[in-house]
Amino acid sequence: MTYADLNLGLPTMIICLEMVPFSVFFHYAYSVRPYVFSRMPVSATDHPYDRPQDMTYQGGFLGVRAWIAMLNPSEIIKAIIFAITMASDSRR
Repeated sequence: MTYADLNLGLPTMIICLEMVPFSVFFHYAYSVRPYVFSRMPVSATDHPYDRPQDMTYQGGFLGVRAWIAMLNPSEIIKAIIFAITMASDSRR
């Protein structure tokens, strides 16, 4: 065992071993089940407010519309102006 093994390798290995139970916990605590659409049959007795109206993902094919909305230049410019405004207000 060298100095580097004891001071760098061993703590890193212990942290990795500690993360295994946490990963199982996070998988249980933050399930993806609420975000997956299921094929629910629609019957005449269903109330329209009991189920979502639009049973499709809103981002389009492969999330193209979501990527376009994220890269909207006007939003980026508004965010930069907001950051400059907040920085100048904090100096006053």
